[in-house]
Amino acid sequence: MPPPPPADHPSFRLCMLERPFKVVQLKPDEAIPETYMRMLTERAPAEGRFISLTRTNEEVSIVLECSNAEETDAVWRCIKIAGPMDFGRLRAILSKRLSISIGNTDYVLVPKESADGAVDALTQDGWEFVQGNQQ
Repeated sequence: MPPPPPADHPSFRLCMLERPFKVVQLKPDEAIPETYMRMLTERAPAEGRFISLTRTNEEVSIVLECSNAEETDAVWRCIKIAGPMDFGRLRAILSKRLSISIGNTDYVLVPKESADGAVDALTQDGWEFVQGNQQ
């Protein structure tokens, strides 16, 4: 495993976002539902929510921060990374205990039921979690 960044590096400051997330997967030729298109094109995201759309030859994935914790398909939690970092190190730490899905270079999704384990594993490796729903 590569050495960690210096202890004062911004990537050591992580934040577990408060709201749960869901991932919607569509076929590559399937139309993106108007609800999601509207969220993507609004000037200010609805309720400050995170939304990301990725299209590949195999699928379209929509990652969405949910406003209602009771949504049954909101099965992910999201860790925000304060600065650039080596995702290989983060993946190595989490893959020992958890299945992870990386949305981009700033956010890591972990299954909701594994969120506490992810925080514990990262804290033991020297990462610092800051309070709040900072985006």
